[in-house]
Amino acid sequence: MPNHTSCVDAWEPKVLRAGMSAHFQVPIINNLEWETVPNYLPPDTRIYVADNCGRYAQAQMSNKAGDHGWVCDQRALKSHRYEEEEDVETGASQDWLPEVEVQSYDLDWTEAPAALVVGGETHGVSLESLQLAESTGGKRLLIPIVPGVDSLNSAMAASILLFEGRRQLRVRAEHLHRTGVPTEKDAEVSSA
Repeated sequence: MPNHTSCVDAWEPKVLRAGMSAHFQVPIINNLEWETVPNYLPPDTRIYVADNCGRYAQAQMSNKAGDHGWVCDQRALKSHRYEEEEDVETGASQDWLPEVEVQSYDLDWTEAPAALVVGGETHGVSLESLQLAESTGGKRLLIPIVPGVDSLNSAMAASILLFEGRRQLRVRAEHLHRTGVPTEKDAEVSSA
């Protein structure tokens, strides 16, 4: 994925050690610009993003935080550099953000090819990744947390999301093997 100064170097010794040889199993592309990301993905891939901002967006849909099992803190939004950028010349505020629907991480998001962008705790995901998610029909994935828990670190969130994505794929494959019939969502995707 795009490599900027705010990203970890995939070949840094601690990252190599944490990867436990995974670096030799998956392609790693350095210094990739967001505009070229779709060129490296299968056709019809949906980009899903995960960051602290999703907590705020989801909580806004209900009057009660208890309806969702978590409480959101607006402080998370203030740390996102793209939230409100001020035009230096005119003094006008640019508060436009891509419309990326929020969905719970455990609802099916693997019916079509999917790519996942996990934002850091401090800065979240980039505006470019949100634009890519919006243009591909992707969503913001939300991992609900209980009141009093500030946030998950990026590695923990990525682990949960990747485990859930793999579980969804396994359930779909077991259903197909058992019945010989694709799920309704699979049939919808293949007919589109």
